[in-house]
Amino acid sequence: MLSKQSTLLLTLSLLTLSACSATKQPKMEEFFHTKIHADGSKRFTFSLIVIQGQSDKKDKSQKRANKPSKGSGNREGNKNGDRESKQDNSNKESSKTAKMTEIFEERFQEQMIKNQYCREGYITLDSGFSGAIYTLRGECQESATVEDRKHFL
Repeated sequence: MLSKQSTLLLTLSLLTLSACSATKQPKMEEFFHTKIHADGSKRFTFSLIVIQGQSDKKDKSQKRANKPSKGSGNREGNKNGDRESKQDNSNKESSKTAKMTEIFEERFQEQMIKNQYCREGYITLDSGFSGAIYTLRGECQESATVEDRKHFL
């Protein structure tokens, strides 16, 4: 009886893993740059860059090739089609942005825990994204210690 349960558990685990691996996540590269100033203030910049792969470019070009061309022909069909299409694209973009913001936050928090640069918290000086680059600039709430100066310089 134990072997049937083990087999079932193994099968479910494999199915779960294969489902997770099928989720397409873009390749990302992160950068964490630190700067300790003479007055002891500690600043940092964390950036996450989404790397567009060749497969993404192929997918986009295939989608463009499969789209019907605009131009000649009568427009008696759905006159709101363009507006609906723009709304769909806007919804997709805001959903994509929300997902990327969530991924950015997770990766940033992991980085802060891993390196312990700001042990007492931080203040966000600037944050945002431009295209494929997500960035957060901040300043630690504590001053640099001698150990910080050795470790982060």
